Amino acid sequence: NLWDNAGLVVSDHQQNSATFRYDLKSDAHGNAIVAFQDERTGVLDIVAYAIGPDGSFLWGPDGVLLPSPGSTGLSPVIAPLANGNTAIAWNTNDSPGRAAVQMVDPEGNLLLAQPNEISAPTSVGRPKLIATDDGGFILQYVVSNGGPGLPPGTMYAQRCDADANAV
Repeated sequence: NLWDNAGLVVSDHQQNSATFRYDLKSDAHGNAIVAFQDERTGVLDIVAYAIGPDGSFLWGPDGVLLPSPGSTGLSPVIAPLANGNTAIAWNTNDSPGRAAVQMVDPEGNLLLAQPNEISAPTSVGRPKLIATDDGGFILQYVVSNGGPGLPPGTMYAQRCDADANAV
């Protein structure tokens, strides 16, 4: 099945002035996985939904909240993994900023008690996830070299196993 031509409302929870960063990917079963930020908890944080080809909300009508303890979440990215789980990474607004990663199983359960975070003396941001064939992923991110405005940065990549452990 395909969704109705009129579209599908994924969330009517309170947003900021706009949903200005989101990600949308398809998993191996043809489900749409979408992540974005909203303010349903009173602060901007990441929420993710899995929507079946028939329009059903596989992770519930309100999706899955991915909180950033002590911070807010911004600019999520998604990687459906080979083992059926989904990795979701985002920036935090800490000072300096960090990159966070959480794992979600096919039923919408969070697999990590707290998101794994990468930090540095300067800001860490622009995460990108690349799924690997063993259910793990590679987290690519940039560490700012400091300075005003948009300073140059150094790109890193961290390989993680199916349990999100660094390898």
